[in-house]
Amino acid sequence: MIKPDFRPWLSECGTAGNLLRILSAFAGLLCLFYGIIPFLGYGIFHSGVFVLLIFGSGFALFVLFGEALRRRFPRLFLWGWRLFCFVFLLALCLYLLFAVSYRRYCTDHPPVPGEEQTLIVLGGAIEGEHPKLMLTRRLQAAAVYLAENPQAVCIVSGGQGADEIIPEALAMENYLHELGIAAERIRREDRSKNTRQNIAFSAEIIRQEGLPERVVVATDRFHQLRAGYFCQKNGLQACALCSLTPWGLLPSYEIREMGAWVKALLEAASLLP
Repeated sequence: MIKPDFRPWLSECGTAGNLLRILSAFAGLLCLFYGIIPFLGYGIFHSGVFVLLIFGSGFALFVLFGEALRRRFPRLFLWGWRLFCFVFLLALCLYLLFAVSYRRYCTDHPPVPGEEQTLIVLGGAIEGEHPKLMLTRRLQAAAVYLAENPQAVCIVSGGQGADEIIPEALAMENYLHELGIAAERIRREDRSKNTRQNIAFSAEIIRQEGLPERVVVATDRFHQLRAGYFCQKNGLQACALCSLTPWGLLPSYEIREMGAWVKALLEAASLLP
């Protein structure tokens, strides 16, 4: 049975090997921390959480059992560790590139004060007939915008998931009513199943009713870049109204969004149906 070996931590202080173990322990703890918080704190598990837990577990395995594995399987351990580090560093570079890109997009596309614009609120998870935390924050940001722009019309966009008892758009509309937004200012789009459909079906409503094609999209900051891409595909000029994402959920949702971006680009290139 392979047992944890902590002797490398107690010898050769200051060597490259110990530095690598310290960095690995730090990276592993960070990945596990942000992978566990969504699951334990919010009951959320998705692809971003899975990726963080995989990387965190890999680093933990190296820190706890690396020396024993190296002695027992030297060649396999060496190539396995190199491959793991390469994948992690590649993923880290892509993550940083994505984070910089979406933040820059949000900074470069703020809502234009005083200009006639249509507000689109993108759907999210609901519980019963009420929005969950992230969708609630999107709607709160939308309500502030609508209060500051009394001429603006709002489209709440979100269909009914398999585990939902009503369409997301209906729950969103009801919540905006509770926040004091008049019913005549709200249009409901309740057919969509994903972000691409959110924007495409909202664009249909905009053109049917002759609403402004310059739109303000209310969603989380990490979601804005893809939403803007789909707006451009549907002939809409998009501005970003960013809601606040809980800090414990942000890294996992950013990673999940990276996967959604890859899917969107593959669909655009006709590599996916």
